[in-house]
Amino acid sequence: MTWPDAIASGQSWNGFRTTQGKVLIIQTDEPDVDFSDSLRDANYDRFERGLVQVETEWQFSQIPQLTRWLEQEQPLLVIIDSFTAANRASELDEKDTNYGSCIYDLRNVANTYGCTFLILHHTNKLGESRGTTAIPDNVSEVWYLRHPKSEDNLPNDRRIWSIEKSRSRCSGKFAIGFDPDECVVVYHGEHQSTPNGQGNLEARLLEHFGRSPGIPFEIEELALQFSSSEAHIRRLVKRLWRQGHILEETREVSANNGRGGRSRKKVFVYPESDDQVTKTQTGQSSLSLDQEQSKDNQVTKPTQNQDSLSLDHQNPHTDDPFLSASMPLNMGDWVEILTGYFAGRHVEVVGFPREKPGWVDVKGKDWAITHQYQRNDLRWIRRAQV
Repeated sequence: MTWPDAIASGQSWNGFRTTQGKVLIIQTDEPDVDFSDSLRDANYDRFERGLVQVETEWQFSQIPQLTRWLEQEQPLLVIIDSFTAANRASELDEKDTNYGSCIYDLRNVANTYGCTFLILHHTNKLGESRGTTAIPDNVSEVWYLRHPKSEDNLPNDRRIWSIEKSRSRCSGKFAIGFDPDECVVVYHGEHQSTPNGQGNLEARLLEHFGRSPGIPFEIEELALQFSSSEAHIRRLVKRLWRQGHILEETREVSANNGRGGRSRKKVFVYPESDDQVTKTQTGQSSLSLDQEQSKDNQVTKPTQNQDSLSLDHQNPHTDDPFLSASMPLNMGDWVEILTGYFAGRHVEVVGFPREKPGWVDVKGKDWAITHQYQRNDLRWIRRAQV
């Protein structure tokens, strides 16, 4: 299964959970007939009309047209293949620093419309990003895809997927392959990422979570159980959360060793079902940079995750922060998001979906679309202004 396939269908990709949504593929690099054959081979015609859309003429000089389309269709993923082809109208030299400035425009668009951009870019003969260094500098993640070397000890039909830069701290090297019969990308796990004797602690942690779905774990108890430092366990658990394997929640616990008082503590839990997964990917902007390795060894993908989101308001006070988590909400109230990618963001209550009791529609001050959260994932801040 490919990423567009997984997102359009809402199915997991090789064990990595996804949020279902629309996908836009901006294909300006390959001839239409070749790309149409690829989509047909991958059985993309099975999707409902409009779920996966293809544009073959767009360029970076047409950002306003893209913005109007995003506002209307609200996709989760936008793939641009390739950066050079879509930027062909630029009069700047590829080595000019300003050549990559259009990526800033996409970052602002992604922040506004809550989507992810994946941009394919080609590499030079040294296997590095072609052109100005401003291109990889301006994105949040940089991925490379290359043939295995002799020291990699991998079959020739495997590829090394290397995440060289990651602002979400998910860098690493992974082995992937392509099944031509099923037209799917197969994930074969991390490649030479675990020092000798460490026993792949990250994999053991994930297996531990998977054996106890719905059971929350604290960093302290995991560090004790796996005989590791809290700092190391926290880094690995956060990595599993960012990859979508587990959920991060905030729980109310006793303070002062049970002598009174309450506090809030982060816990991590393996979801009991896919429906429980917080939509952490919704709203993440991502830009990726792809590398070319000739026509049959193509595609390196750097992605840019959304760097930051400014708060809509200063933190208001509530007399009892724990009471605010259960206080009834009204239209126009302001709340704080407690979990997921937008944790800490202050947003306005704009609705209550009838088809999902217990859920709340919220919208940030600079958001063009709304997002849904469960009531216990929101903390009331203040009432609507009248």
